[in-house]
Amino acid sequence: MARRACSLAQYVRWISPHSVGGSFLPVSEERVYAYISYLREEKLAPTRAAGLIETFNMASSLLGASALGRRGPAPRAAARRQTLERFIS
Repeated sequence: MARRACSLAQYVRWISPHSVGGSFLPVSEERVYAYISYLREEKLAPTRAAGLIETFNMASSLLGASALGRRGPAPRAAARRQTLERFIS
């Protein structure tokens, strides 16, 4: 649970200045993809992207998918690609 809370806190810290009203909800594919792109550009740990996707998956199963908003496949694919690039490089 602490790992999930940390992933969410990192995302919230990043999204707050980038969103209207400073809220991280609703979670959208565009916002999550932008965050994952930011992680890649800054060369931050690829596990951050995977951890965030896992956090959202857990939250949606506990709270229901509608509580988080609509998410598509692009962030999940970007997180996987970022993790794989770590092992290929």
